[in-house]
This record gives sequence, C-alpha cells and structure tokens, in this order.
Amino acid sequence: MKKVQFGSGLNILDGWENTDFPKVDVTKPLAYQNSSVDRIFHEHMLEHIDEVDGFKFLKECYRILKPGGIMRIVVPSIDGIIYAYQNWELLSDELKSKYRNKTHWINSVTYGEAVGYSGKIFTRDWNIQQIKNGGQWHRFLYDKEDLKAKLLTIGFTQIKFVEKHQSDDIHLQKLERRYGGKFAFRCDKVDINLEAIK
Repeated sequence: MKKVQFGSGLNILDGWENTDFPKVDVTKPLAYQNSSVDRIFHEHMLEHIDEVDGFKFLKECYRILKPGGIMRIVVPSIDGIIYAYQNWELLSDELKSKYRNKTHWINSVTYGEAVGYSGKIFTRDWNIQQIKNGGQWHRFLYDKEDLKAKLLTIGFTQIKFVEKHQSDDIHLQKLERRYGGKFAFRCDKVDINLEAIK
C-alpha cells in the first residue's frame, strides 16, 4: 500500500512517504503516476497556498489516487474561527490565557497569520510586537461547504467529515500532530477534518 503525506514538516509518519517543501512543491505537477497512490494525508498545508494553486493540488491528488483511494485533509476552518469567537467563554482557559480577549485572538488568527501581513499588534501584556510575515503564512481559508464543493467538482465521489484522529480506515487513524503538545488547547471546531474518496 502506497501512502503519501504532503507538507509533513516534523510529523514523520511510519509507513508513509513523507514529503515537504522544497523537495516537493505542491504548486507544481506531482511526480507520481496516475492512479498509483492508495492514501494521501496533508494537515495544515493547503491554507499555505493560494486558492487556485490549492485547487490544482487537489486535482493532482485526485489524479494520483487509485480508484477507491482516500485523501485525508485537515485545514483551519472559517466556520470554526467564527464559532470560537462567538463562544469564547466555552474555550479552554489555556487558549484564552494567550490572548487579551476574543478580538485579539480573531485578529491574530486571521491578519496575524496572513501571508505578507506587516504591522504592529499588542501582546497579551500590552507590549508592542512587530509582525512581518513572509511567504509561508496563510493564503486562503476554507469552510466545509467550499472545500466539499471543490472536491466534488474535481470528481471525488464521497466526502466525509470526521473527528480528529478518527477514521473508519485504519491507515488514516491518529495521524494529526496539531492536537496535543502546544496545540492541546485548540478548540476542535477550529479545524476541518475530512476524508475524500476517489
């Protein structure tokens, strides 16, 4: 079984071909034969390329997946960001302790993580912090409806929204690294977790 992770960073998965930029540039055609891969995983990678290149990358994933192959995607969710903002009191104290208030948080996760953003913000303790984001920051954020529509347009036959670490497919369970460690405080609803079947 051939399993490929794109944008692996430090999350090296046993039994997977772990790829990352610059060795593999996902904005270019992928160096895999048609219908040659059984499983694909990418987590917090898609939002770092623009909408057009992201769509082309998803089409490339479709091309290289075998019929019945599955791609698991994890991305930040616009819906989740809005949910967290509107339900601030329900979020963990650990998350809230990192920000002055919900306005500070939502600006940090939108403008503060946007590619090319340059400006000053106040830290939690009211110190001034200069931000000058380079090219590896967020370029496009998705919601469930938009991402599902794109995947169906490409040709995926089934889109299933799933919980973190959960899958009916044993090869796609417990893959995410952005739950636990310094991300343990994240609200589950901030991310979209889905599986797309070719």
